[in-house]
Amino acid sequence: MQVYIVTLFLLILFDFLLKPRKTQQGKYRYAIFSYILLGGLSALRKYTVGNDLHYQYYGNFIKYHDLPWKYIYTVKTRYEPGFLTFFKLVGMVSENPQVMIAIHSLFVVGVFIFFMYKNCEDLPLAVYLFVTMNHWFQSMVILRQMLAVCIVIIATEILYGKNHWLIRYIIFSILVLLAISMHYSAIVGFVFILIKHVKFGKTMFLMSTVIGYLLFVSNTFFDWGMEQVKNILSSSRFLSKQYSYFSSQLLQESKYTMSGLYSFVPYLATFIFAGILLMGWRVAFSIRPGDWQARYERKVEFCGAYSNDFLMNSIMIIVMARILAFSLPVFSRFTQYFMPFEYVLLGRVMKKIYSPMIRRICLIVIYVVTACAFYMMNSNLNLNAKMTGTVPYKFFWEY
Repeated sequence: MQVYIVTLFLLILFDFLLKPRKTQQGKYRYAIFSYILLGGLSALRKYTVGNDLHYQYYGNFIKYHDLPWKYIYTVKTRYEPGFLTFFKLVGMVSENPQVMIAIHSLFVVGVFIFFMYKNCEDLPLAVYLFVTMNHWFQSMVILRQMLAVCIVIIATEILYGKNHWLIRYIIFSILVLLAISMHYSAIVGFVFILIKHVKFGKTMFLMSTVIGYLLFVSNTFFDWGMEQVKNILSSSRFLSKQYSYFSSQLLQESKYTMSGLYSFVPYLATFIFAGILLMGWRVAFSIRPGDWQARYERKVEFCGAYSNDFLMNSIMIIVMARILAFSLPVFSRFTQYFMPFEYVLLGRVMKKIYSPMIRRICLIVIYVVTACAFYMMNSNLNLNAKMTGTVPYKFFWEY
């Protein structure tokens, strides 16, 4: 756990030294530093750091890396052909599983850092939350899905690019299909085409809030929703094969666990405050007198090409899926594709706050609360072992 505490300290220290919020050069240098720090630690970790890496990917790389090409699509395994191809390509470079860990880590962390550098108003905050919200830990565990998530991120960047719309949609679709070949859950990536064109207004904000509230507090409404999900999964020829896996992940204990709430409340808070501040509600955060009308009408330019509607739709999906995940944990897997947009939206919310003092107070609260929760969950070895198995951290040369 000491390694992760030092990591958080270094992220804060270099925030002060490089001043990434003030200059583009500082932001660029901070992105490089973050990539070296987080990517390096991921690449140099021992195979025991990360549950799935420890119990399946490490050994299965040794088993499948030299699989003949003609068997890639016919071998009987739960791994998708795209991921077996990844094993095969890495195996052509080196048979050492540590090389596979390093290549995967540097690619995944690199995609996330580049995405945050390009689109986030507050890069240090985004990188900090990438760690404290356990997203970084997930990249060390669910290797197949994180490759799929990164490919979908690249596809979404192209979807919002400047090429001709037909070219963008064709490339996007090809990349999502590639992501599906890494992990079947990436089929949710096609949702991005839909939400790109869906306006998120006050009516949708209020409706989603009411529905989410009913799902969260009403067992009757929640059970009805879960029954509809069951019917959809069972009636699909493709998804019915996965249903036994889905249904086996029902929680037997209380659904409002600490880890579940921690992965839900921050997205809910971002959704609420973003809805208030970005959608024209006449609310301003300030403790000083002044021209209130100017505060309502002030124009704020945001970096990145993503619209506020797209980001609000993405976070709404996360909130709804997280509520469902309290009783059907597999739904949390689908949120992985939308989580990066939390960092983009949160930065816009912070920039929209008028008062510098209020912004500083909010930043301090976010840093302190998420750091404390991160420490509480991951210093508990039993809880960490159930969630990610990333503690204790060991370098690959340690015994």
